Amino acid sequence: MPTTTKNIHNDIDEPDPQWRTARTVNTYTARLYSEWTLLVQDLEYALSRVRLWKDMTAVESPGEPHVRVSVSVFRDAVISFVSCFDKQLHVHLDSTVIFGELDGALEYFGWLENMRNTWVAHRSGPYRLCVAAILIDEKTGELQGLGHLSHSYQGPKPEAADDLIRVMETALNYSRAEQKDRELALRNDLVKLNAFERLNLPRANTTIPGSTDIRKGRKKFQNIKRTSQRKRRV
Repeated sequence: MPTTTKNIHNDIDEPDPQWRTARTVNTYTARLYSEWTLLVQDLEYALSRVRLWKDMTAVESPGEPHVRVSVSVFRDAVISFVSCFDKQLHVHLDSTVIFGELDGALEYFGWLENMRNTWVAHRSGPYRLCVAAILIDEKTGELQGLGHLSHSYQGPKPEAADDLIRVMETALNYSRAEQKDRELALRNDLVKLNAFERLNLPRANTTIPGSTDIRKGRKKFQNIKRTSQRKRRV
C-alpha cells in the first residue's frame, strides 16, 4: 500500500483547529524543499535497513531463510543509498563534496557504487560467478558427471556495518542541513505573501499515480494533476 506522511511545522502552540487548512506552494524554492525532503527520507530509509541488517547478522547459527532475508535487506540498503547520488536527478548528492575530505570515505563509497552497479541492480559483475564442471576418471579420462561450480556474494562481514552506518550518517547529516536551509528560504518567501495571496493557494494534497503514470517524472506528473484539478474547478 502507498504510504502518505504528514509533517507540517505548527507555529502555534495549540491543537489544530478545524478552520486551519494545509495549502501547497508551487514555487522553485518550494520544489527544492520538497526534493530535499524526499532525499532525506530515502537516506533515513537506507540507514534503517543497514541497522536492521546489522541486527540480523548478529543472530547465531541463522537458517537459510534468515540469511536470504538478510542479504535482501542489505541489497535494499545499498540501492536506496547510492540512488541518492544519481546525477540524472535535479537534486542529488555529490560524493566528492560529502566524502572528499574524509579519509577513505570516497573510496568506500566508490566500492558501494560499484557494488550497486554490478551486483545489486544489474548483476553483471564478478560477485556472481558460475563455471561448467565435469567429473572425470583421473586414470582413464572417462566422463563420470556434469554440473557446475558457482558462488554468489552474500554481503560484507557483520563488522563492516559500523563503517557503512557512519558513511550513511555523514550523507544524512549533510542532507538534513540542506533541507533546513531550503525550509528557511521557503519560509522567507511565504512571509512576503499577504493574507489574500495565502488564502488563494491551492489545498495541499498528493495523488497516488496509476499504472500508466509511474514512468513520468515527479514534476511532469504533478503538473498534469494540477492542470486537471483546475479544469474540474472551472
